[in-house]
Amino acid sequence: MQVQDKAVEIKGLIDTGADAVIVNKKIVDKYNLPTVRLPKTLTFRNADDSVNSMGTITHRVEGTFNLHGKKLPTNWYVADIGRDDVLFGMPWIRKYNPNIDWESGRITFKSNIIKKQQQIHKYQCEHDPPEGMLWNFPVKPLNQDMVVSFVRAIPDEDDADPDSERLTFNPSRAIELWYRKKKIRKINKSTEIAIAAKKDQKGKTLDEILPDFVKDYQQVFEKKAASRFPPSRPWDHAIEFKKDFDHHTKGSWRKIYPLTYTERIELDKFIAENLEKGYIRKSKSPLASPFFFVTKKDGSLRPVQDYRALNEGTIKNAYPLPLISDIIDRLKGATIFTKLDVRAGYNNVRIKEGDEWKAAFITPSGLFEPTVMFFGLCNAPATFQNMMNDLFRDMLQEGWMVIYMDDILIFSDNVEDHHERTRRALQRLKDSDLFLKAEKCEFDRQEVEFLGSIIRPGVVAMDPVKLKAIIECYAFERDS
Repeated sequence: MQVQDKAVEIKGLIDTGADAVIVNKKIVDKYNLPTVRLPKTLTFRNADDSVNSMGTITHRVEGTFNLHGKKLPTNWYVADIGRDDVLFGMPWIRKYNPNIDWESGRITFKSNIIKKQQQIHKYQCEHDPPEGMLWNFPVKPLNQDMVVSFVRAIPDEDDADPDSERLTFNPSRAIELWYRKKKIRKINKSTEIAIAAKKDQKGKTLDEILPDFVKDYQQVFEKKAASRFPPSRPWDHAIEFKKDFDHHTKGSWRKIYPLTYTERIELDKFIAENLEKGYIRKSKSPLASPFFFVTKKDGSLRPVQDYRALNEGTIKNAYPLPLISDIIDRLKGATIFTKLDVRAGYNNVRIKEGDEWKAAFITPSGLFEPTVMFFGLCNAPATFQNMMNDLFRDMLQEGWMVIYMDDILIFSDNVEDHHERTRRALQRLKDSDLFLKAEKCEFDRQEVEFLGSIIRPGVVAMDPVKLKAIIECYAFERDS
Protein backbone atom coordinates (compact mmCIF):
# COMPACT_ATOMS: atom_id res chain seq x y z
CA MET A 1 0.00 0.00 0.00
CA GLN A 2 1.05 3.61 -0.54
CA VAL A 3 0.81 5.94 2.46
CA GLN A 4 1.89 9.47 1.60
CA ASP A 5 5.45 8.88 0.33
CA LYS A 6 5.83 5.44 1.89
CA ALA A 7 5.41 2.22 -0.10
CA VAL A 8 4.54 -0.52 2.37
CA GLU A 9 4.30 -4.19 1.39
CA ILE A 10 1.74 -6.07 3.43
CA LYS A 11 0.12 -9.48 3.57
CA GLY A 12 -3.64 -9.48 3.89
CA LEU A 13 -6.23 -12.07 4.82
CA ILE A 14 -9.53 -12.09 2.93
CA ASP A 15 -12.03 -12.74 5.70
CA THR A 16 -15.71 -13.16 4.80
CA GLY A 17 -16.52 -13.13 8.50
CA ALA A 18 -15.18 -9.60 9.03
CA ASP A 19 -17.43 -6.57 8.65
CA ALA A 20 -14.71 -3.99 7.94
CA VAL A 21 -11.13 -3.61 6.69
CA ILE A 22 -8.78 -3.58 9.67
CA VAL A 23 -5.01 -3.03 9.70
CA ASN A 24 -2.88 -4.46 12.48
CA LYS A 25 -1.61 -1.91 15.00
CA LYS A 26 1.82 -3.56 14.75
CA ILE A 27 2.03 -2.58 11.07
CA VAL A 28 1.01 0.98 11.89
CA ASP A 29 3.70 1.21 14.58
CA LYS A 30 6.37 -0.57 12.49
CA TYR A 31 6.09 1.78 9.53
CA ASN A 32 5.05 4.81 11.56
CA LEU A 33 1.95 5.20 9.43
CA PRO A 34 0.00 8.42 9.98
CA THR A 35 -3.35 7.88 11.63
CA VAL A 36 -6.50 9.92 12.15
CA ARG A 37 -8.40 9.77 15.41
CA LEU A 38 -12.04 8.73 15.12
CA PRO A 39 -14.67 11.16 16.40
CA LYS A 40 -15.95 8.39 18.67
CA THR A 41 -14.26 5.41 20.28
CA LEU A 42 -15.64 2.14 18.91
CA THR A 43 -15.90 -1.23 20.58
CA PHE A 44 -14.11 -3.90 18.52
CA ARG A 45 -15.70 -7.32 18.68
CA ASN A 46 -14.52 -10.71 17.52
CA ALA A 47 -16.44 -13.06 15.21
CA ASP A 48 -18.11 -14.76 18.18
CA ASP A 49 -19.36 -11.36 19.38
CA SER A 50 -16.94 -11.30 22.33
CA VAL A 51 -14.96 -8.14 23.03
CA ASN A 52 -11.50 -8.14 21.44
CA SER A 53 -8.54 -7.99 23.82
CA MET A 54 -7.76 -4.49 22.54
CA GLY A 55 -11.32 -3.56 23.42
CA THR A 56 -11.68 -0.43 21.29
CA ILE A 57 -10.94 1.15 17.91
CA THR A 58 -9.77 4.74 18.17
CA HIS A 59 -7.90 5.45 14.90
CA ARG A 60 -7.88 4.78 11.18
CA VAL A 61 -5.18 4.89 8.51
CA GLU A 62 -5.76 6.89 5.35
CA GLY A 63 -3.77 5.26 2.56
CA THR A 64 -3.77 4.12 -1.04
CA PHE A 65 -4.29 0.56 -2.18
CA ASN A 66 -2.40 -0.26 -5.39
CA LEU A 67 -4.32 -2.54 -7.75
CA HIS A 68 -3.28 -3.18 -11.38
CA GLY A 69 -1.35 0.09 -11.32
CA LYS A 70 -4.35 2.01 -10.06
CA LYS A 71 -4.17 3.87 -6.76
CA LEU A 72 -7.40 3.45 -4.83
CA PRO A 73 -7.83 5.53 -1.65
CA THR A 74 -9.02 3.59 1.35
CA ASN A 75 -9.65 4.03 5.06
CA TRP A 76 -8.57 1.14 7.28
CA TYR A 77 -9.42 0.84 10.94
CA VAL A 78 -6.60 0.10 13.40
CA ALA A 79 -6.76 -2.76 15.90
CA ASP A 80 -4.74 -5.65 17.27
CA ILE A 81 -5.65 -8.58 14.99
CA GLY A 82 -2.89 -11.03 15.85
CA ARG A 83 -0.56 -12.34 13.13
CA ASP A 84 -2.31 -10.85 10.09
CA ASP A 85 -1.28 -7.50 8.63
CA VAL A 86 -4.71 -6.63 7.26
CA LEU A 87 -8.16 -8.22 7.33
CA PHE A 88 -10.10 -7.53 4.14
CA GLY A 89 -13.72 -7.87 5.26
CA MET A 90 -17.01 -8.14 3.39
CA PRO A 91 -17.38 -4.43 2.47
CA TRP A 92 -14.07 -4.64 0.57
CA ILE A 93 -14.94 -8.05 -0.93
CA ARG A 94 -18.32 -6.83 -2.15
CA LYS A 95 -16.83 -3.66 -3.61
CA TYR A 96 -14.01 -5.27 -5.62
CA ASN A 97 -15.56 -8.74 -6.03
CA PRO A 98 -12.24 -10.60 -6.58
CA ASN A 99 -12.09 -13.89 -8.45
CA ILE A 100 -10.44 -16.51 -6.24
CA ASP A 101 -8.80 -19.56 -7.82
CA TRP A 102 -8.69 -22.00 -4.90
CA GLU A 103 -6.50 -24.48 -6.76
CA SER A 104 -3.70 -22.08 -7.67
CA GLY A 105 -4.19 -19.69 -4.77
CA ARG A 106 -4.37 -16.68 -7.11
CA ILE A 107 -6.68 -13.71 -6.81
CA THR A 108 -7.67 -11.68 -9.88
CA PHE A 109 -9.98 -8.74 -10.42
CA LYS A 110 -12.48 -7.83 -13.14
CA SER A 111 -11.69 -5.11 -15.63
CA ASN A 112 -14.50 -2.82 -14.48
CA ILE A 113 -13.20 -2.54 -10.93
CA ILE A 114 -12.18 1.11 -11.37
CA LYS A 115 -15.21 2.08 -13.41
CA LYS A 116 -17.57 1.19 -10.58
CA GLN A 117 -16.64 4.40 -8.81
CA GLN A 118 -17.86 6.38 -11.81
CA GLN A 119 -21.17 4.52 -12.03
CA ILE A 120 -22.52 5.51 -8.62
CA HIS A 121 -25.52 7.85 -8.77
CA LYS A 122 -26.35 10.38 -6.08
CA TYR A 123 -29.86 10.88 -4.71
CA GLN A 124 -31.23 13.42 -2.27
CA CYS A 125 -33.42 11.74 0.32
CA GLU A 126 -37.03 12.90 0.12
CA HIS A 127 -38.01 11.98 3.67
CA ASP A 128 -36.57 11.83 7.12
CA PRO A 129 -34.60 8.64 7.81
CA PRO A 130 -36.78 5.72 8.89
CA GLU A 131 -36.95 4.60 12.50
CA GLY A 132 -33.87 2.55 13.31
CA MET A 133 -31.61 4.51 10.95
CA LEU A 134 -29.55 7.40 12.29
CA TRP A 135 -27.76 9.86 10.06
CA ASN A 136 -25.08 10.97 12.52
CA PHE A 137 -23.81 9.95 15.90
CA PRO A 138 -26.25 10.78 18.70
CA VAL A 139 -25.04 13.36 21.18
CA LYS A 140 -25.63 11.06 24.13
CA PRO A 141 -23.22 8.12 24.65
CA LEU A 142 -23.88 4.98 22.66
CA ASN A 143 -25.08 1.93 24.53
CA GLN A 144 -23.40 -1.44 24.02
CA ASP A 145 -25.89 -2.78 21.47
CA MET A 146 -25.60 0.37 19.37
CA VAL A 147 -21.80 0.08 19.39
CA VAL A 148 -21.99 -3.54 18.27
CA SER A 149 -24.24 -2.56 15.37
CA PHE A 150 -21.93 0.27 14.36
CA VAL A 151 -18.80 -1.87 14.30
CA ARG A 152 -20.59 -4.41 12.11
CA ALA A 153 -21.59 -1.62 9.75
CA ILE A 154 -18.30 0.29 9.40
CA PRO A 155 -18.11 1.34 5.74
CA ASP A 156 -14.99 0.82 3.67
CA GLU A 157 -15.90 2.86 0.60
CA ASP A 158 -13.16 4.69 -1.24
CA ASP A 159 -15.24 7.73 -2.06
CA ALA A 160 -16.79 8.11 1.39
CA ASP A 161 -16.17 11.30 3.27
CA PRO A 162 -13.58 10.42 5.96
CA ASP A 163 -15.38 12.72 8.40
CA SER A 164 -18.79 11.10 7.94
CA GLU A 165 -19.97 8.09 9.90
CA ARG A 166 -22.63 5.50 9.28
CA LEU A 167 -24.73 4.07 12.09
CA THR A 168 -27.25 1.58 10.80
CA PHE A 169 -29.18 -1.20 12.46
CA ASN A 170 -29.87 -2.90 9.14
CA PRO A 171 -26.79 -2.76 6.87
CA SER A 172 -27.81 -3.72 3.35
CA ARG A 173 -25.79 -6.06 1.16
CA ALA A 174 -26.09 -3.47 -1.60
CA ILE A 175 -23.33 -0.88 -1.71
CA GLU A 176 -24.82 1.95 0.33
CA LEU A 177 -23.22 4.92 1.98
CA TRP A 178 -24.88 7.19 4.47
CA TYR A 179 -23.00 10.32 3.47
CA ARG A 180 -24.02 13.31 5.54
CA LYS A 181 -27.68 13.75 4.45
CA LYS A 182 -27.44 12.13 1.03
CA LYS A 183 -27.89 8.50 0.17
CA ILE A 184 -25.51 7.24 -2.51
CA ARG A 185 -26.42 3.98 -4.14
CA LYS A 186 -25.69 2.20 -7.40
CA ILE A 187 -29.02 1.19 -8.88
CA ASN A 188 -30.15 -0.35 -12.14
CA LYS A 189 -33.20 -0.17 -14.39
CA SER A 190 -35.06 -3.06 -12.80
CA THR A 191 -34.43 -1.54 -9.37
CA GLU A 192 -35.76 1.81 -10.60
CA ILE A 193 -38.94 0.14 -11.82
CA ALA A 194 -39.36 -1.70 -8.52
CA ILE A 195 -38.75 1.49 -6.52
CA ALA A 196 -41.21 3.45 -8.68
CA ALA A 197 -43.87 0.77 -8.30
CA LYS A 198 -43.38 0.57 -4.53
CA LYS A 199 -43.39 4.35 -4.18
CA ASP A 200 -46.59 4.51 -6.22
CA GLN A 201 -48.29 2.11 -3.80
CA LYS A 202 -46.85 3.56 -0.58
CA GLY A 203 -49.46 4.88 1.81
CA LYS A 204 -52.38 3.73 -0.33
CA THR A 205 -55.25 1.65 0.94
CA LEU A 206 -56.14 -1.66 -0.66
CA ASP A 207 -59.13 -0.05 -2.31
CA GLU A 208 -56.85 2.59 -3.85
CA ILE A 209 -54.27 0.09 -5.11
CA LEU A 210 -56.65 -2.31 -6.83
CA PRO A 211 -58.19 -1.37 -10.19
CA ASP A 212 -61.97 -1.50 -10.45
CA PHE A 213 -62.14 -4.73 -12.43
CA VAL A 214 -60.61 -6.75 -9.56
CA LYS A 215 -62.37 -5.06 -6.62
CA ASP A 216 -64.52 -8.18 -6.15
CA TYR A 217 -61.37 -10.07 -5.12
CA GLN A 218 -60.11 -7.84 -2.31
CA GLN A 219 -60.06 -10.82 0.07
CA VAL A 220 -57.27 -12.36 -2.04
CA PHE A 221 -55.09 -9.37 -1.06
CA GLU A 222 -55.90 -9.32 2.66
CA LYS A 223 -52.68 -9.61 4.66
CA LYS A 224 -54.37 -10.73 7.86
CA ALA A 225 -56.28 -13.52 6.10
CA ALA A 226 -53.02 -14.78 4.59
CA SER A 227 -51.68 -15.52 8.09
CA ARG A 228 -53.93 -18.57 8.36
CA PHE A 229 -52.42 -22.02 8.79
CA PRO A 230 -52.45 -23.54 5.27
CA PRO A 231 -54.56 -26.61 4.55
CA SER A 232 -53.00 -29.99 3.87
CA ARG A 233 -52.62 -30.45 0.13
CA PRO A 234 -51.37 -33.18 -2.23
CA TRP A 235 -48.10 -31.23 -2.41
CA ASP A 236 -47.22 -31.35 1.32
CA HIS A 237 -43.43 -31.28 1.47
CA ALA A 238 -41.78 -34.62 2.26
CA ILE A 239 -38.18 -34.90 3.51
CA GLU A 240 -36.80 -38.33 2.64
CA PHE A 241 -33.32 -39.38 3.77
CA LYS A 242 -30.86 -41.27 1.59
CA LYS A 243 -30.38 -44.86 2.75
CA ASP A 244 -26.70 -44.34 3.59
CA PHE A 245 -27.24 -41.00 5.36
CA ASP A 246 -26.42 -41.01 9.07
CA HIS A 247 -27.71 -37.76 10.50
CA HIS A 248 -26.25 -38.53 13.93
CA THR A 249 -22.69 -37.85 12.68
CA LYS A 250 -23.33 -34.23 11.76
CA GLY A 251 -22.11 -32.53 14.92
CA SER A 252 -22.05 -29.09 13.30
CA TRP A 253 -25.81 -29.14 12.99
CA ARG A 254 -26.16 -27.73 16.48
CA LYS A 255 -24.05 -24.64 15.78
CA ILE A 256 -25.65 -21.33 16.78
CA TYR A 257 -24.79 -18.44 14.46
CA PRO A 258 -24.23 -15.06 16.19
CA LEU A 259 -26.75 -12.38 15.25
CA THR A 260 -26.54 -8.59 15.21
CA TYR A 261 -28.66 -6.39 17.45
CA THR A 262 -31.12 -5.82 14.61
CA GLU A 263 -31.22 -9.50 13.75
CA ARG A 264 -31.96 -10.44 17.37
CA ILE A 265 -34.95 -8.11 17.29
CA GLU A 266 -36.10 -9.66 14.01
CA LEU A 267 -35.55 -13.15 15.44
CA ASP A 268 -37.80 -12.41 18.42
CA LYS A 269 -40.50 -11.10 16.07
CA PHE A 270 -40.09 -14.08 13.74
CA ILE A 271 -40.46 -16.61 16.55
CA ALA A 272 -43.44 -14.86 18.18
CA GLU A 273 -45.32 -14.38 14.92
CA ASN A 274 -44.71 -17.87 13.59
CA LEU A 275 -45.55 -19.59 16.86
CA GLU A 276 -48.83 -17.69 16.88
CA LYS A 277 -49.61 -18.67 13.28
CA GLY A 278 -48.60 -22.28 13.89
CA TYR A 279 -45.83 -22.14 11.28
CA ILE A 280 -43.26 -23.33 13.84
CA ARG A 281 -43.39 -25.11 17.19
CA LYS A 282 -40.93 -25.89 19.96
CA SER A 283 -38.92 -28.99 19.24
CA LYS A 284 -36.98 -31.81 20.90
CA SER A 285 -35.51 -33.01 17.62
CA PRO A 286 -32.01 -34.58 17.60
CA LEU A 287 -31.33 -32.42 14.52
CA ALA A 288 -30.69 -28.69 14.68
CA SER A 289 -29.81 -26.70 11.55
CA PRO A 290 -28.34 -23.21 12.15
CA PHE A 291 -30.42 -20.07 11.63
CA PHE A 292 -29.45 -16.68 10.17
CA PHE A 293 -30.76 -13.76 8.08
CA VAL A 294 -30.15 -12.51 4.54
CA THR A 295 -31.02 -9.07 3.19
CA LYS A 296 -33.73 -8.87 0.53
CA LYS A 297 -33.87 -6.41 -2.38
CA ASP A 298 -36.03 -4.00 -0.42
CA GLY A 299 -33.56 -3.97 2.49
CA SER A 300 -35.67 -6.06 4.85
CA LEU A 301 -34.36 -9.26 6.45
CA ARG A 302 -35.30 -12.75 5.30
CA PRO A 303 -34.96 -15.52 7.92
CA VAL A 304 -33.02 -18.52 6.60
CA GLN A 305 -32.21 -21.91 8.03
CA ASP A 306 -28.80 -23.33 7.06
CA TYR A 307 -30.02 -26.69 5.80
CA ARG A 308 -26.82 -27.69 3.98
CA ALA A 309 -26.17 -30.72 6.18
CA LEU A 310 -29.81 -31.80 5.97
CA ASN A 311 -29.89 -31.26 2.20
CA GLU A 312 -26.77 -33.37 1.76
CA GLY A 313 -28.63 -36.38 3.09
CA THR A 314 -31.98 -35.68 1.40
CA ILE A 315 -33.18 -37.49 -1.72
CA LYS A 316 -33.46 -34.80 -4.39
CA ASN A 317 -36.70 -34.01 -6.21
CA ALA A 318 -35.96 -33.65 -9.94
CA TYR A 319 -39.10 -31.63 -10.73
CA PRO A 320 -37.87 -28.85 -13.07
CA LEU A 321 -38.14 -25.10 -12.73
CA PRO A 322 -39.22 -23.28 -15.91
CA LEU A 323 -36.52 -22.31 -18.38
CA ILE A 324 -36.18 -18.54 -18.63
CA SER A 325 -35.82 -18.85 -22.42
CA ASP A 326 -39.16 -20.68 -22.64
CA ILE A 327 -40.86 -18.03 -20.53
CA ILE A 328 -39.49 -15.23 -22.69
CA ASP A 329 -40.55 -17.02 -25.89
CA ARG A 330 -44.17 -17.10 -24.71
CA LEU A 331 -44.36 -13.32 -24.38
CA LYS A 332 -44.23 -12.60 -28.13
CA GLY A 333 -47.08 -10.37 -29.28
CA ALA A 334 -48.16 -9.32 -25.79
CA THR A 335 -48.85 -5.63 -25.17
CA ILE A 336 -50.44 -5.64 -21.70
CA PHE A 337 -48.94 -7.21 -18.58
CA THR A 338 -50.10 -7.91 -15.04
CA LYS A 339 -47.69 -9.21 -12.41
CA LEU A 340 -48.93 -11.00 -9.29
CA ASP A 341 -46.82 -11.85 -6.25
CA VAL A 342 -47.98 -14.73 -4.04
CA ARG A 343 -47.88 -13.75 -0.39
CA ALA A 344 -45.94 -15.93 2.06
CA GLY A 345 -44.44 -18.09 -0.72
CA TYR A 346 -43.18 -21.35 0.73
CA ASN A 347 -45.23 -20.88 3.90
CA ASN A 348 -48.30 -21.87 1.87
CA VAL A 349 -47.05 -25.47 1.81
CA ARG A 350 -47.10 -27.74 4.84
CA ILE A 351 -44.27 -30.04 5.83
CA LYS A 352 -45.54 -33.60 5.47
CA GLU A 353 -46.83 -34.85 8.81
CA GLY A 354 -44.09 -36.79 10.59
CA ASP A 355 -41.22 -35.04 8.78
CA GLU A 356 -41.25 -31.78 10.75
CA TRP A 357 -38.48 -32.86 13.18
CA LYS A 358 -36.02 -33.30 10.30
CA ALA A 359 -36.15 -29.57 9.52
CA ALA A 360 -35.64 -28.37 13.11
CA PHE A 361 -33.48 -25.25 13.46
CA ILE A 362 -31.56 -23.81 16.39
CA THR A 363 -31.41 -20.14 17.40
CA PRO A 364 -30.09 -18.19 20.39
CA SER A 365 -33.71 -18.35 21.62
CA GLY A 366 -34.18 -22.11 21.42
CA LEU A 367 -34.88 -25.11 19.17
CA PHE A 368 -37.87 -25.05 16.84
CA GLU A 369 -39.26 -27.13 13.99
CA PRO A 370 -41.32 -25.82 11.07
CA THR A 371 -44.75 -27.11 10.17
CA VAL A 372 -44.64 -25.29 6.81
CA MET A 373 -41.88 -24.95 4.22
CA PHE A 374 -39.17 -22.35 4.77
CA PHE A 375 -36.40 -21.01 2.57
CA GLY A 376 -33.35 -23.28 2.38
CA LEU A 377 -34.80 -26.78 2.02
CA CYS A 378 -33.28 -28.30 -1.12
CA ASN A 379 -36.56 -29.56 -2.60
CA ALA A 380 -38.68 -26.55 -1.63
CA PRO A 381 -38.45 -24.88 -5.08
CA ALA A 382 -39.49 -28.11 -6.81
CA THR A 383 -42.38 -28.66 -4.41
CA PHE A 384 -43.67 -25.10 -4.76
CA GLN A 385 -43.30 -24.98 -8.56
CA ASN A 386 -45.07 -28.33 -8.84
CA MET A 387 -48.01 -27.02 -6.81
CA MET A 388 -48.31 -23.79 -8.80
CA ASN A 389 -48.10 -25.60 -12.15
CA ASP A 390 -50.81 -28.06 -11.13
CA LEU A 391 -53.12 -25.37 -9.78
CA PHE A 392 -52.86 -23.23 -12.93
CA ARG A 393 -52.22 -25.94 -15.52
CA ASP A 394 -55.15 -25.02 -17.79
CA MET A 395 -54.15 -21.35 -17.89
CA LEU A 396 -50.52 -22.20 -18.56
CA GLN A 397 -51.57 -24.46 -21.42
CA GLU A 398 -53.77 -21.73 -22.89
CA GLY A 399 -50.57 -19.72 -23.26
CA TRP A 400 -51.35 -16.41 -21.54
CA MET A 401 -49.69 -17.01 -18.18
CA VAL A 402 -46.20 -17.88 -16.99
CA ILE A 403 -45.26 -18.79 -13.42
CA TYR A 404 -41.85 -18.83 -11.82
CA MET A 405 -42.14 -19.84 -8.18
CA ASP A 406 -44.29 -17.17 -6.47
CA ASP A 407 -44.24 -14.75 -9.42
CA ILE A 408 -47.17 -14.90 -11.85
CA LEU A 409 -47.16 -12.95 -15.12
CA ILE A 410 -50.37 -12.56 -17.14
CA PHE A 411 -50.07 -11.13 -20.66
CA SER A 412 -52.47 -10.27 -23.47
CA ASP A 413 -52.79 -8.25 -26.66
CA ASN A 414 -56.05 -6.48 -25.75
CA VAL A 415 -57.60 -5.05 -22.59
CA GLU A 416 -60.84 -7.05 -22.66
CA ASP A 417 -59.12 -10.44 -22.72
CA HIS A 418 -56.56 -9.29 -20.20
CA HIS A 419 -59.12 -8.30 -17.60
CA GLU A 420 -61.02 -11.56 -18.02
CA ARG A 421 -57.81 -13.57 -17.64
CA THR A 422 -56.73 -11.63 -14.56
CA ARG A 423 -60.10 -12.27 -12.90
CA ARG A 424 -59.84 -15.99 -13.71
CA ALA A 425 -56.42 -16.11 -12.08
CA LEU A 426 -57.67 -14.31 -8.98
CA GLN A 427 -60.62 -16.69 -8.68
CA ARG A 428 -58.24 -19.66 -8.88
CA LEU A 429 -56.07 -18.17 -6.15
CA LYS A 430 -59.14 -17.64 -3.98
CA ASP A 431 -60.35 -21.22 -4.52
CA SER A 432 -56.84 -22.50 -3.71
CA ASP A 433 -56.55 -20.52 -0.44
CA LEU A 434 -53.62 -18.49 -1.77
CA PHE A 435 -53.11 -14.76 -1.28
CA LEU A 436 -51.26 -11.91 -2.99
CA LYS A 437 -49.11 -8.95 -1.90
CA ALA A 438 -51.04 -5.97 -3.24
CA GLU A 439 -48.01 -3.69 -2.89
CA LYS A 440 -45.98 -5.93 -5.22
CA CYS A 441 -48.70 -6.53 -7.81
CA GLU A 442 -48.88 -4.47 -11.00
CA PHE A 443 -51.96 -4.32 -13.23
CA ASP A 444 -52.37 -3.38 -16.90
CA ARG A 445 -48.76 -2.29 -17.38
CA GLN A 446 -46.89 -1.81 -20.65
CA GLU A 447 -43.56 -2.29 -18.89
CA VAL A 448 -42.76 -4.60 -15.98
CA GLU A 449 -39.67 -6.10 -14.39
CA PHE A 450 -39.88 -9.89 -14.32
CA LEU A 451 -37.08 -12.34 -13.46
CA GLY A 452 -34.47 -9.59 -13.77
CA SER A 453 -35.55 -8.55 -17.27
CA ILE A 454 -37.37 -5.48 -18.52
CA ILE A 455 -40.49 -6.58 -20.41
CA ARG A 456 -42.50 -4.32 -22.70
CA PRO A 457 -44.42 -4.84 -25.98
CA GLY A 458 -42.19 -6.68 -28.43
CA VAL A 459 -39.13 -6.38 -26.21
CA VAL A 460 -37.62 -8.52 -23.47
CA ALA A 461 -34.39 -6.77 -22.50
CA MET A 462 -31.74 -7.75 -19.99
CA ASP A 463 -31.15 -5.17 -17.33
CA PRO A 464 -28.64 -2.76 -18.99
CA VAL A 465 -26.34 -2.63 -15.95
CA LYS A 466 -26.19 -6.43 -15.77
CA LEU A 467 -25.55 -6.65 -19.51
CA LYS A 468 -22.72 -4.11 -19.33
CA ALA A 469 -21.06 -6.05 -16.51
CA ILE A 470 -21.21 -9.28 -18.53
CA ILE A 471 -19.75 -7.63 -21.65
CA GLU A 472 -16.88 -6.02 -19.73
CA CYS A 473 -16.09 -9.20 -17.83
CA TYR A 474 -16.06 -11.21 -21.08
CA ALA A 475 -13.86 -8.67 -22.85
CA PHE A 476 -11.38 -8.65 -19.96
CA GLU A 477 -11.08 -12.46 -19.87
CA ARG A 478 -10.73 -12.64 -23.66
CA ASP A 479 -7.94 -10.06 -23.74
CA SER A 480 -6.05 -11.42 -20.75
